[in-house]
Amino acid sequence: MDLNFIKGFDSLKKERPLIHCITSPIAINDCANAVLAVGASPIMAEHPKEVAEIVRRAKGLSVSLANITDVRAESMGIALEAARQSGVKSVIDLVGITCSQFRKELALSYINSYHPDIIKGNASEIRALFGDGKVEAVGVDVAEKDRITADDDTRLKDMGETVKQLALRYGCVVLATGEVDLVSDGREVYGLRNGTERLASITGTGCILTCLTACYLSQVKPLYAAMLATSVLNISAQLAEEELILMARNIPESMKVGITKTYAGPEVQIGQGSFKTALFDQLSLITSKGMEEAVIIKEI
Repeated sequence: MDLNFIKGFDSLKKERPLIHCITSPIAINDCANAVLAVGASPIMAEHPKEVAEIVRRAKGLSVSLANITDVRAESMGIALEAARQSGVKSVIDLVGITCSQFRKELALSYINSYHPDIIKGNASEIRALFGDGKVEAVGVDVAEKDRITADDDTRLKDMGETVKQLALRYGCVVLATGEVDLVSDGREVYGLRNGTERLASITGTGCILTCLTACYLSQVKPLYAAMLATSVLNISAQLAEEELILMARNIPESMKVGITKTYAGPEVQIGQGSFKTALFDQLSLITSKGMEEAVIIKEI
């Protein structure tokens, strides 16, 4: 895999573009901080009377169906249309389209009307959009039978074909997240194998990924933007986990008072709050060289 797409990592920090994110209020603060951490400038406007003007000033647009409201739904349509007219690259996150027909129909209307550059979702959400039979996801989480795992080649290839066909259908890039993240532009399908399951322990990491994708859409073509954003988040998570494990294993005996319940000899349990803090640290500290050394991307 050609790693030239990583050039967008450094160019983002140099340019510091404005990125417009219409996302869930549950994750809005973390999304803004993540955008700042990688070097861009976030704005999280969602009033229908101002979003078009803000999109035209921005270099990337991220919209999410998470925690949808009437105002947010209206604003996303206006923002996506403004992006289409102005040539601003956009990404849509299919959060929760397995929960209700309303969200699925809303997603389809946005995609068919405004043609976002990247469609993102977990495997169940991608399958629901594709129309691949009954989807059994619970809430906004992926269904067990849809999980993309590194040790199941059949499921990996089947999901890769779904991602590819969906990209062909809508003429865009499709990103399906999971243990192995799959991305396709309708020609090739790539599996991204970095990351840690601890990301699932923090709410809003999917929204963070969507906003990071909009950041890199301002620098590289959509296929590369999806790869770069996913790799930045996943590798940062790996580094955060490794750092915390090393710290825990080297804690002096005199300082173990109060943490003995979470210290289990050679196996270390990492607190959710500690991991979140370490993740944001690594997002702000990771380098393009570190990315090149750690990234694992293979064609499916």
